[in-house]
Parts: sequence; structure tokens; C-alpha cells
Amino acid sequence: MSENKWLPYFVAGLGAGALFGVLFAPRPGKETREKIGDWLKQKRHETEETLHELREKAGIQRDKLAAAVKAGREAYKQNDPNLVKS
Repeated sequence: MSENKWLPYFVAGLGAGALFGVLFAPRPGKETREKIGDWLKQKRHETEETLHELREKAGIQRDKLAAAVKAGREAYKQNDPNLVKS
């Protein structure tokens, strides 16, 4: 754990550098805020698309798993006729 003592300082330095970069940028503040706002909207849209795709994939995987479990139960029941249906 002592090997990563520099990590918080590094992250703080990154944050300070980003803040000073925005504060002392050659563009006017309004233009900079608009650019940051546009970037955030783009990232939000990309995140929503990715989340939608992941939900679709999760649904497909859930359906496949349910079908596999059902097939496994049916195969098990066929191999043991003394089972009580549940």
C-alpha cells in the first residue's frame, strides 16, 4: 500500500491542472462553458446509447439462460421418471 502514496497527489495535480487550464484558456468563459456543455451532452448521449445496448444484450443473455435452465430441467426430468413435477 505504501507504494501508491503518490497516487492522491497525482490525481490532485491532474484536477488542478485541468482547472487552471480552463481558467486561463485563451477563449472567453462563455465560449468555454458552451464547449464543455456540448462535450458533456455528447458524452451523455454516448453513455445512454451504450447503456441501452448493454440492457438489450443483458435481456438476450437472460432469455438464453432461462432457455438453457428450462432445457436442463426437461432433460433431468426425462432421465428420472420418478421425479415429482414442481
